Amino acid sequence: MNWDIIRLYRLPFLLGLSGVLFFMVSFFIFISPYMHRPPEQIDIVHEDQKDEQAQELLVDIQGAVKNPGLFQMAEGSRVSDLLEKAGGLREDADAEWAGKYLNRAQKLADGGKLYIPVAGEHIDSQNVLGSASSLVNINTASTAELEGLPGIGEKTAEKIVSSRPYGSIEELLEKEVIGRSFFEKIRELVTVM
Repeated sequence: MNWDIIRLYRLPFLLGLSGVLFFMVSFFIFISPYMHRPPEQIDIVHEDQKDEQAQELLVDIQGAVKNPGLFQMAEGSRVSDLLEKAGGLREDADAEWAGKYLNRAQKLADGGKLYIPVAGEHIDSQNVLGSASSLVNINTASTAELEGLPGIGEKTAEKIVSSRPYGSIEELLEKEVIGRSFFEKIRELVTVM
């Protein structure tokens, strides 16, 4: 064996071997905390299980109901669910008005208020289910209420009314009732609920 070659490459060989050992030790020191940690627990939620984290709505019902007050309702609840929770209509409730203007299938909104009049009491039928935010409902608002929105005149208000019903406010654009610029002005002021 040629000792000159060994002496010549001894230093690079030792440095290379030291580098490989350093890399391996560093790798195991770095990776070892992850190797000994228990696996993360994954919760499996089935669709048929009740979602306990569902958002709840707080809705006020007043007037001719058996138990008026504030009620916590599950998200997606309807006016009929709220009436049932409030004990139903009283005998002195205006049944004709309720049959004509009360949409029992309407979804509730958080912070909303429902008022049921007593027979003979006069109320504005357009604002049956009010909300704390006082948004204009494009499905139920009168032309006068719609004209109160920025940029909406008599013709546009009539066009909005004649194109009802709306499933979402974006349908104002889809049905070409108003243009994008008017929509941007009123989008935060209107609702379909």
